[in-house]
Amino acid sequence: MIKRGIIWDFVGKISAFTIRLIVTVFLTRLLAPEDFGIYGIIFFFTALVQGFSELGFSAGLIQKQTISEELKSSVFWLNVLTSVFLFLVIYFSAPLIGSFYGNKELVPLCRILGIILLIGSFKIVQQALYIRTLDFKTQSILSSFSVLISGVVAIGFAYNNYGVWSLIIYELAGAMVLTILFWIKSPWRPSYHFSIKDLKQIWGFSSMKLSTIIINTIFTRLDYLIISKFFPLNTMGLYTRAKSLTQYVNQFSSGSLATVLFPAFSQKQNKKDEVERLYQKALKTVCFFSLLLSGSLYLIADQVFVFFFGKEWKLSAEYFELMALNGYVFPVSAIMVNLILGLGYAGKNFKIGLIKKVLATIALVLAILFGIKAYLIGMLFHGFISIIINVLITSSILGITIKQHLSWFMPLVVVGYIMIFLSSSLVLLSDSFYMNIASCLSFIALFTIYVLMTDSIIREQAHYYYGRLFKKSYIK
Repeated sequence: MIKRGIIWDFVGKISAFTIRLIVTVFLTRLLAPEDFGIYGIIFFFTALVQGFSELGFSAGLIQKQTISEELKSSVFWLNVLTSVFLFLVIYFSAPLIGSFYGNKELVPLCRILGIILLIGSFKIVQQALYIRTLDFKTQSILSSFSVLISGVVAIGFAYNNYGVWSLIIYELAGAMVLTILFWIKSPWRPSYHFSIKDLKQIWGFSSMKLSTIIINTIFTRLDYLIISKFFPLNTMGLYTRAKSLTQYVNQFSSGSLATVLFPAFSQKQNKKDEVERLYQKALKTVCFFSLLLSGSLYLIADQVFVFFFGKEWKLSAEYFELMALNGYVFPVSAIMVNLILGLGYAGKNFKIGLIKKVLATIALVLAILFGIKAYLIGMLFHGFISIIINVLITSSILGITIKQHLSWFMPLVVVGYIMIFLSSSLVLLSDSFYMNIASCLSFIALFTIYVLMTDSIIREQAHYYYGRLFKKSYIK
């Protein structure tokens, strides 16, 4: 059941990622960096408000082992009412945002994006119920279709010189289509029941989850706020393009496992041995694939950005390279966080999240003082420290030693970085497109061979999925 969920969610993410990438290429070619800079400003505020909108109750529905129809309906109506209130907040705050940045164009853009909160609130419970039952096939199909429709619409607007409005329409159309599809496909419908008493059943977990979401949203988007205030719109656009692509890659490399593992850990929370085995497999697999993907992107980023987006995006490629070097941090942390949340330790996750975000804020000072590249280098160190903090907590939860925990994935990280830099030395011979491809392929081959030869768990997983792909029997 879990492996089927991972496969379907992965298929869905491949489809969505491919469509998004194609749409991104067209939009980046058609729009100016300044358009992405304006979008990056709005994105901070709308993401912040969106973090409040579901109040952590969808995660509560997934984590709680038994839920009633009354609880589902109560969560639904609370999400809708909260989204209405937050829409009004962002609507009347829009002039203040425009005044803060000295840009009146931000006012209508913020107000339109606020509508996404209202639309999205109507699908939160349906989506949580699909995740709860590990039905990722349906989600994958609906998500891919919505990305395709919204992408075509956005490209049409960009082609007709609508500028930054094309990006707004992209988000708005995507939210509308996905919500409509969930209502068409899902058999669940809310009743008119609403009870605070029902909500209290999951408030303990949900409140800590909400706190974590808010902290994560503020601190993971704080760079948008700082950079857009202290740097030109052009620079902000280049940074926004690099980071948005990095986020797509993060979701592609670990999103499937992370999405599936939270409900899986929740269902197995009373079976410690099964949880540990599942966690170890997931950790090793995600670490391997995230390093393979991020290392490959680091090696070809410069050529890819210039080829697909144009020479004016070359500086964005340099930002992306530094982000790619930190590419394993988010996926590995996502696995650890899902273990902590799945076993019900939302309070611990909130505390360690707060510590990590404070450290990230310190790194932002480097951006103001020394520039964006200095900030990104500082985030490399922040990523390593974050992993160590997560290891300390998850080790105590599983009852294993820190040394044993690190042995599950840290050798992969060390060898992966060594092979990335060894492969990058080929580019010193000739910084051409073909040499960049050669360095990338050499890294993929060397790292894959090393891991398959030295790690039995990943070798077992490769055997299983190879057998599924070619319809061969798999012997445990």
